[in-house]
Amino acid sequence: MLQISLETAEDLKQIMKEQNINSTSLRIIARIGWGGMSYDLVLDEPGELDTVEEHEGLTFMAENRIVERYGPFKMTSFKRGNRIYMDINSIHDTGGGGCDSCTTCG
Repeated sequence: MLQISLETAEDLKQIMKEQNINSTSLRIIARIGWGGMSYDLVLDEPGELDTVEEHEGLTFMAENRIVERYGPFKMTSFKRGNRIYMDINSIHDTGGGGCDSCTTCG
């Protein structure tokens, strides 16, 4: 369901520690907006209808229907200065969005 490197998992744990987040259970959610699909992480606990995976001491989950439709996902991190940035995406192209997706503006 999720591809995540050891380095990215450690970066995520560092962010969580800095934010005083004690939970290790993270849910992947999918949202559609003007820019197309986006994926976020929220703190949650697994439910009966979830796909659940453990990576480096972290529990990741997503509803089965989200995994079937948009998964698998890939999480990456990068550093710029003293900040860590996280990114989570489907490994599949889920389509565009944004300015190229409609003709409203011309």
